[in-house]
Amino acid sequence: MQSFNIGLTGLRAAHKALDTIGNNIANAATEGYHRQRVELAPSDPLFDGKHSWGTGVDIQAVTRAVNAFVERQQLVQKGIAGQTEQELAILKTVESALGEFSSTGSLSQAIDDFFNALNDLVAHPTELIYQRQFITAAKSLSNYFQTIGSNISRMEDQVATFVDETVDSINGLTSSIAELNQKIQAAEVSGTTAHNLRDQRDRLLSDLAELVGIEVNQRDYGVVDVAIGGIAVVVGADAIRLESGFSDDNVLGICTEGSGVYRQVEGGKLGGLLAAYNQILGRIGQQFDDLAEAIITNINRYHVQGVGTHGSFTELTGWTLDQSLALSQLDLGITSGTLYIRLVDKQTGQVSRLQIDVDPDTDTLQTVAEKIAALDGLDASVLAGRLHIQAEAGYQFDFLPAPLPQPDQISLNDPTTAPTISVSGTYTGTSNDILTFTVQGGGTIGNGHWSIIVTNQAGQTVNILTVGNGYVAGTPLDVGYGITVSLGVGGLSDGDSFTVQALANSDTSGLLAAAGINTFFSGTDATSMAVCAQFEQDPGLLATCLGTEYADNSNAIRMSQLKDQQLDELNGQTINDYYTQLVTTVGQDITTRQLRQENTEAMLQNLATMWNETSAVDINQEAAQMLVFEQMYSALAKYIASVQRSVDTLMGLIV
Repeated sequence: MQSFNIGLTGLRAAHKALDTIGNNIANAATEGYHRQRVELAPSDPLFDGKHSWGTGVDIQAVTRAVNAFVERQQLVQKGIAGQTEQELAILKTVESALGEFSSTGSLSQAIDDFFNALNDLVAHPTELIYQRQFITAAKSLSNYFQTIGSNISRMEDQVATFVDETVDSINGLTSSIAELNQKIQAAEVSGTTAHNLRDQRDRLLSDLAELVGIEVNQRDYGVVDVAIGGIAVVVGADAIRLESGFSDDNVLGICTEGSGVYRQVEGGKLGGLLAAYNQILGRIGQQFDDLAEAIITNINRYHVQGVGTHGSFTELTGWTLDQSLALSQLDLGITSGTLYIRLVDKQTGQVSRLQIDVDPDTDTLQTVAEKIAALDGLDASVLAGRLHIQAEAGYQFDFLPAPLPQPDQISLNDPTTAPTISVSGTYTGTSNDILTFTVQGGGTIGNGHWSIIVTNQAGQTVNILTVGNGYVAGTPLDVGYGITVSLGVGGLSDGDSFTVQALANSDTSGLLAAAGINTFFSGTDATSMAVCAQFEQDPGLLATCLGTEYADNSNAIRMSQLKDQQLDELNGQTINDYYTQLVTTVGQDITTRQLRQENTEAMLQNLATMWNETSAVDINQEAAQMLVFEQMYSALAKYIASVQRSVDTLMGLIV
């Protein structure tokens, strides 16, 4: 009878609903479990021609309570949170490595101490105690750079290792997701709901999103495809394994196993690690290298041109380079230019200046040595990749830019009456020049009204020297730019001239500093920066002097002024400003990521609240539903009993 069928369908529906409620309550604390619900609908009615009669209730499905939008956003935000957390942790580690807030010292303090010691050396260039103080400060500065550079390199190595480990974890998760895809499809193709399997897979997708940003695409029968940065890693029941490695331009990334086409991806722990390696640590490490290189290069650029209290050299040896390569291929900043070498005859005191031209595209270390060896009074060779320059017996050499004691070229109408011309001083100009001295009027030194006009290479008048009445023979005349000229007894004719080579830089090619000839620092970056060993053994080698008496402080002054100079190597900033900006940028990056982390956590909390409202099990609501279906079950049981009594009564009447 249809009445019994109505009751039975109701009992079955109530029983299934109670089972579902019990399952919900049992999994109320299960992470990722989605509340399930029995979907009921009236059974198809019966028609008798005039009327339709209900036939009970059908169980249409058992569904999961899912808000697809919320769950997609959770995956996105978990990826952002994972990357931000990883970047923030590494930035804080970098900040700690800088030690700017440490009570034991910092790089900024070491830079200040270095230049303070250099200023003390300016005041006391020949005193051993100040020479040693400067060397100690320089070693401390080098140690700070080495420590920070090594820490950053070590962090890069650790990050690369973490990337490998994270990729292994990703491969494990994608393999499990593919296996669950297969099980879900097999179940749902046969008509069985696979809610618990879907919950398991969703938990794995959530775990995967914490490791890397993912894109999830839904397919038929509950299957999902997963991609990472455009790389398909799950396609149905197949998982594609990933590997990490470096691209040709040394960018750390991932690719499918064996493809070798590495790319950087975003999101999650992996995205944070890759960003940390390629952007954060790469940028900060390069900035420290640039800062160290700027100090090394500029100190050496001046140091190679000077001499210490010991004076000129009999021999110098540089550091090891690849002698087979063209100088430009060494990547040491060597440019086309001229190297000027001052040669001193120890017996006669005669001073001359020799020069060679350097072309980095065609010259090698060997050809440079050959050019120097071809100069009178000098010999040079390459010993195991090291440039060695040696004076011949009876000679010394240096690279002082000081003008020669006599004019370089002299053009006189009557050499027999010409005075002795002496040149001295240290040129303070910023670029190399040739000063031409031309007699206007002529006459006897100290008599008459005549003068000497001084012009530079551009033809501009630098000074006009009065050498007639009022001038006492032998008195130094200030030419300007640190150079003085004195004229002895005698006379000059109108149009007589002589030239003085004024050098601001005795090595415009940068060869000496690159080859390690008379340099103070060795190394090319933060990790390799060091004070050359010979200075600790003999502080008198510190090239504080530019003058030929070897007792001045001109070169020490030039080096000390580097602190406040805007350097091209540092984007036009001073050393302190560049480092301050570096540290400030790290602090700003930390603040930015802290704010992003707070915002992401708030977003995830809101999404979690929305998820709970839609998908989580509320025991109170389930208990209320349980009462409803208990009452439904009880009422239907009474209904069936009532129908049975009616049938029994009817049958009794028939009998």
